[in-house]
Amino acid sequence: MSLDKRLADLLHSSIPTWVLDPDQVRILWANPRALALWNAASPEELYQRSLSPVPPSVQARLAAARSDLLAGRARVDDIVLYPKGVPTPVWLYHGLLYLDDGRLVFLQQAIERGQGDPIHLRMTEAFLHAVHAIACVRFDGQILIANPAAITTFGPDADHWPAWLCDPALALSLLQKTERNGRADAEVRVQSQQGERTHAVDLCRIRDAVSGDLVALVQHSDQTARQKAEARAESQSLLAKQLESALAQIAEQHREIMALSAPLLEVERGMLALPLIGQLDSHRADGIASRVLPILVAQRTRALLFDLTGVTGFDASGAQALLRIVAAVHLLGVQAFLCGIGSTLARTLVNANIDAAQIPHAATLADAVKLARRDIAKRTRPNAS
Repeated sequence: MSLDKRLADLLHSSIPTWVLDPDQVRILWANPRALALWNAASPEELYQRSLSPVPPSVQARLAAARSDLLAGRARVDDIVLYPKGVPTPVWLYHGLLYLDDGRLVFLQQAIERGQGDPIHLRMTEAFLHAVHAIACVRFDGQILIANPAAITTFGPDADHWPAWLCDPALALSLLQKTERNGRADAEVRVQSQQGERTHAVDLCRIRDAVSGDLVALVQHSDQTARQKAEARAESQSLLAKQLESALAQIAEQHREIMALSAPLLEVERGMLALPLIGQLDSHRADGIASRVLPILVAQRTRALLFDLTGVTGFDASGAQALLRIVAAVHLLGVQAFLCGIGSTLARTLVNANIDAAQIPHAATLADAVKLARRDIAKRTRPNAS
């Protein structure tokens, strides 16, 4: 049966009445008084009118209305409608109605209440649209009123404030402190519709405007993102300290490294160290290059530190092999650095007519790390040439 037939008795009502689809936020039927309230030229014009975008506060109030009506509770909202942008304060009465396809819709009736005091009206709207959860709470924990943001965060049926917190005993303690001292605040874990979150709560003792009793005004501010950011920063700081400690221990680890062929060590992001141990000849250099070069590409390495402290044998062919590795590294956009060149190795390089001065070098691995850091910083500056 069409809505016109089902609601025929309301066509001549002096009260503006319409049917709202709360899922699509669209008016499906309206009587003539509702057309006038909504400043609609015709029913078709009103039915095609878009009421979107819908603020989160309105979505929360629609969800709360649905919950109340399904639970058999009456629902009346003090609300401001904006037909064609004109603010119209009304008392909005909600009723349940089911369409022929079984969908639930709202039968709504509005009684205009006049503009009233502009300051009071704006304060009410600010409370309704505030993004933080706000509630007026008795000192036994019972919620007298909660704004739509609180309903969205904790659900329409959460009517006892201690139940919002993961630790209800803490909530009661904060209420007692507020009743005694006038204020209280804390950072607490709450059980929201989105799971456990961290909220900063601020409680202030006020008078209830209806009963005159002392109550608590409770405001919640979600601090979860800030807390996670601080945890990440603390973790990064710890990693930085661990890195500095690792660099200090590199020298002590040389004895253990002697048992390895050519370990590739990550000094820090973008910087690798390659301690060369034992005899370095052309054949071994080619093997090192085939293993190391793909890793440099995969890890987007900016600097490779060749630590030659552990090299025990180094002839002219080995020196040439080292140059080939350095050249290949440069072709990948990686800056090579040499360190740990002893007197014997220096003579070998000179005798092989290899000018090591062409390659950045340092006495120790720690010094090479510092040199590489400065080079990376220079190359990553916006105006670096």
